Amino acid sequence: MIVTTSIGLAYCNSSRLSAEELIQHADLAMYQAKSAGRSNYRVFSEEMLHQANNRLMIEQSIGSAINEEQLVLFLQPIVELPSGRLRGFEALIRWFHPERGLIMPGDFIPDIENSEAIIEVGNYVIRKASELIARLNSAGWDDLYIAVNLSAKHFLAADLLTVVRQEVEAQQISARSLVLEVTEESVIEQVEQAMAAMVSLKALGVRIAIDDFGTGYSSLSYLKQLAFDLLKIDRCFSANVLDGEADTHIITTVLELAHNLGREVVAEGIETQQQAECLSCQRCELGQGYYFSRPLDVASVFVVLQEIAETRLWPISQAPQPKLVRQGS
Repeated sequence: MIVTTSIGLAYCNSSRLSAEELIQHADLAMYQAKSAGRSNYRVFSEEMLHQANNRLMIEQSIGSAINEEQLVLFLQPIVELPSGRLRGFEALIRWFHPERGLIMPGDFIPDIENSEAIIEVGNYVIRKASELIARLNSAGWDDLYIAVNLSAKHFLAADLLTVVRQEVEAQQISARSLVLEVTEESVIEQVEQAMAAMVSLKALGVRIAIDDFGTGYSSLSYLKQLAFDLLKIDRCFSANVLDGEADTHIITTVLELAHNLGREVVAEGIETQQQAECLSCQRCELGQGYYFSRPLDVASVFVVLQEIAETRLWPISQAPQPKLVRQGS
């Protein structure tokens, strides 16, 4: 029997520190040690206390954020390579807190990733994305899709299919217009459950994307078994596609594999014209990144859509910069 040990240490540097507080500090350090992979130790710091307080604030405030619609979707375009024709958007969440101002997803999503709150946030995003798809349809853009990122916990939740079905029916939209993105790593961790979830969602008509592909492990052995539609190459490969043979070879291999399986590929993190052209030459169908546009608020997106209604081509050089101001303010 192999027993691992995670140790949290706290020093008493003040006579005003109570025994209870000292134990709490050591406890925080111990959880940090567990989060770092177990079988190690961590020493308490004030930063740990700040992070714990921040996490508590987020957990207590996220319900109000949902009810008061403080969470706002920004959209980043996904375009065809090399034509530049708009194919869809990825929905990215922003939290406009009434007291703390703008909170980016990286500053609150990790704190709720393993709690029920991540499912509440995910369902909120699915609802808002479905409403946006209905607006796009009304504006004559019924060929576009919106992709929503889901945590592993949410993707494997028992009621996800019911939630998606309700939103699709409520907005009277095609389920095909909704793409659910799940990371490669989360799929591989519980592959049988993930496969079952994919099959049920695809039966409804929803499409599935494997996000951040190339950053996980044991992927190729499972890839052909997964009922996905889109493969998203992680930005760490796209960004270096011009710098070395290794990343170029990886992308070429992934593209060949995906095409042999009948799937489309989206290259994330494209920042230059040269990267876009290189990926296009390798027969990558779709691209996404700052070269095309940073994430935009919904109002700005509809302004652009009105301007390109005839050509359907996303205006790379004319794309407006995002306004980090809540809609209506």
